[in-house]
Amino acid sequence: MIVYGIDPGTYDSALVGIDEQFQVVEKLYDKNIIIESFLEKADSTNNILAIEFVQAYGMAVGQTTFLTCRAVGRFEKAWGG
Repeated sequence: MIVYGIDPGTYDSALVGIDEQFQVVEKLYDKNIIIESFLEKADSTNNILAIEFVQAYGMAVGQTTFLTCRAVGRFEKAWGG
């Protein structure tokens, strides 16, 4: 089993995958479309995906925040969620 974690960004995101021995087996920092493509090909039945989510805490947010939220949704869809 591999646990993947994503730190999403507006245009670029970071992904890391660790196995059961806590060894890094995958790491990417690339355009969101590349991360999305990776997730579409990954084995979502035997692995876990965790994605950091945006929290505003009552503060005003701009367009970049909404683009990051959109990226999170695209990653979830690519994973099969």
